Amino acid sequence: MEIALKNQREILDELKQHLVQLKQDMMNAITEFATITDNGLHSIEDLWDARMQVESIESEIAQTSMELKKCEIAVENITEELLNKHKEAKIMGKAAYRLYERENSEKLAKEQSAIDEISLSRIGRNGAS
Repeated sequence: MEIALKNQREILDELKQHLVQLKQDMMNAITEFATITDNGLHSIEDLWDARMQVESIESEIAQTSMELKKCEIAVENITEELLNKHKEAKIMGKAAYRLYERENSEKLAKEQSAIDEISLSRIGRNGAS
């Protein structure tokens, strides 16, 4: 489970870095588009290509953002599951310790009872003599 969490966090970090890069690419594409429209010397195809580049990056940003959200949810779910398993392990540990203590006290009580019987039988023999 810890490995799955580590892997998801790595994917999350990679997606965040990719998103930062995409946003930078978007700024560059918008700047290029603005430059083309300001110059007015380019063809309609150049404008179309530049606009398509911007839209492509917008689409990739949206897709990456959705993947990022899914990854964040997966990290939250794995973290919650790990916390629940940790709580269960603590509860089981406490229950096992209580069982051990009970068995140990019963064992000690039996040993004490056996020692008491031996002592009483010796006292009884010594007193009868």
